[in-house]
Amino acid sequence: MPVYQCVTSGIDLTEEQRDRIATGITTIHHDETNAPEPFIRVVFTPLPLGLMYTAGKVEPSIIINGGIRYGRGEVIRRAIMEKLHRLAVEVTGSPEDHVLIVVSDTPNGWAMEAGIMMPEPFPEAEAAWFQALADKLPARFAAASAG
Repeated sequence: MPVYQCVTSGIDLTEEQRDRIATGITTIHHDETNAPEPFIRVVFTPLPLGLMYTAGKVEPSIIINGGIRYGRGEVIRRAIMEKLHRLAVEVTGSPEDHVLIVVSDTPNGWAMEAGIMMPEPFPEAEAAWFQALADKLPARFAAASAG
C-alpha cells in the first residue's frame, strides 16, 4: 500500500538515479515496517524548472511524499524520513535544503490492494489479509502470505 511520489523540478534524474531511488525507498520502507516489497510503489513526477517555487522563488527541488498505512508510529516514520532524506541527497547531489520529505498516515479503510481493503495494523488482521490476497492472486501474492 505505501506509495511514494518523487516530484523533481530542475533536477533531471537519469534512469540509473530513478532506479537507485526506487530501490532505496523500497528497501527503507521494507526494513522499517516489514511490509512485503511487492506492495511498495514509487512514482516519479518530473516538472520543468519554473513550475516549483520555494519562498516565492524558482529553484531546483525534490519532494518525496509518502503515504503509508496508519499505525506505523512516530519512531518508524521519523526513521523513514531521515533515511529518505539521506538517499535523495546522496543520489541527486542536491543541497540538503532543496529536499523535502513528507510521510503521512493513510487510514487502512482509505486504501485497497488488489481489490481488498487494507487491514488494521495488527498481526491477525494482516495475516488474514495476506491470505485473502494469496487466495485471490496466488501467482503474485503467495510468497507475501507465507512470510
